Amino acid sequence: MKLLSMRARLSVSILAGCILIAMFASAAPYTNDAHTLRLDHLDGTTLGSLQGTAGFANGLSSLNQCATLPLGGFIMYSPSMPSTSSGTIEIWVKPLQYPCSIMTYNWSYSTSQPSAGYVMHLTLNPDGTARWYGLAGGSLGLDGISVVPTNIWSHLAVTWGSGGTTIYVNGMEDAHTASNWSPGSGYLYLNSSWGKAAVGSVDELRISDIARSEAELRDHYLSNLTIYHQLQVTVDGSGTVSPTNGWYAEGTNLNLTATPDAGWLFTGWSGDLSGGYAASNTTLLIDSDKLVTASFSDDADCDGLLNTNEWAIGTDARNRDSDGDHFDDGFEVAHGYSPMVSDAAITDYIRTNGTNFDLYSSNAVLNVAIGEILAYITNSSVNLSLQLQQTSDLNGTWSNAGPHVEWSIPVDGEKQFFRVRVEP
Repeated sequence: MKLLSMRARLSVSILAGCILIAMFASAAPYTNDAHTLRLDHLDGTTLGSLQGTAGFANGLSSLNQCATLPLGGFIMYSPSMPSTSSGTIEIWVKPLQYPCSIMTYNWSYSTSQPSAGYVMHLTLNPDGTARWYGLAGGSLGLDGISVVPTNIWSHLAVTWGSGGTTIYVNGMEDAHTASNWSPGSGYLYLNSSWGKAAVGSVDELRISDIARSEAELRDHYLSNLTIYHQLQVTVDGSGTVSPTNGWYAEGTNLNLTATPDAGWLFTGWSGDLSGGYAASNTTLLIDSDKLVTASFSDDADCDGLLNTNEWAIGTDARNRDSDGDHFDDGFEVAHGYSPMVSDAAITDYIRTNGTNFDLYSSNAVLNVAIGEILAYITNSSVNLSLQLQQTSDLNGTWSNAGPHVEWSIPVDGEKQFFRVRVEP
């Protein structure tokens, strides 16, 4: 099953109540341009002021560190943001819970939550959808439809301008209103409940003075996208595979090693990887989701002797006929012969003296019946009757092409052998 994380657009499968994610992504840092009002990479430092328990940790691949905003932590920015008739807010979020407040514009600059002055809020609703709303009492409100998953990085953006107000989730339009709901001027706060909730982690905050297009936001989301595919490994028999099930970046040449348990031998790969026992260390190109089976056997050559038995008597556990005499090792042991000593002289004698054992070659014919060809024995004679037939097509009726021909040959002695041969 192949699905997207940090969704494009978050495509997930729900199976038995579980959400299965089949691909993950990383991103590239934003860059300043003429329309960037504020850009905070949050890469171990911030343009704002860390408050309370706010800190930094490893973030998205290729973005290095991110800001962590647990309970009691938030970031406040000064100076205040100017009022713009058009604009865009972009941020990566990895929420811990629903609901949570991601950012707020407020007229006050305070380390404690003010009682008034709220302009606009970006939050996640109790159901995990994004919400952009304002005017203190929430009389303006635009709600998204896509769930922003917990503990997974997602890209959120809000744009406003003459074309209306739009919420984007992972580069895709998620909700829109024709009204221009600009935040106006105000001080910006991340984890805007002033540390009273735990938004989780955030990264790459950028605020612009234009309403960036969906195509541009999608490029921001997809830039340097790294796709991860799922490797699922199953074991047939008793052994282990390293590495085991997991997610691996597309294009990775993954080294797989199959290791048998005591008394077992590796016999080969199947599924999306092929190779015999000699390929116990091999390479798998990760270019899609992969299903791989590693097989192990306690009787690797299927001769009826366990590997441990063969090792004890000195035979080759991967060769069912260790001495090359055409008798399986297991057969020889079961009948009191040594699988380490060739008994080829016995088979050679039988081949040379087959008639002594009532064995005949493939040319020996006693009774032959092929369509209308029949050899039958009466008294002391063998009789052969041949009839040639014809048809205009293979689906038609066959008819005799002439009279049949019959031979009667006397048989003298105890045994007599005949065969039918077609002359060129």
